[in-house]
Amino acid sequence: MTMQNVYLLLSLILTSITLNLVVMKRHNKDKVKTRHIVESLLLTIGVIGFHLLYFN
Repeated sequence: MTMQNVYLLLSLILTSITLNLVVMKRHNKDKVKTRHIVESLLLTIGVIGFHLLYFN
């Protein structure tokens, strides 16, 4: 795994976390939304990890 891939992975994860936090701020009163955000974040990280493993 090259350094470029590591930086790409970190930037994608940080972008995903940032977007999810922005959405969570808007829906902070709804517990179901919070669970949905956590699930989408885990799914995003899983997809990115799969792509890095598959293409390397």
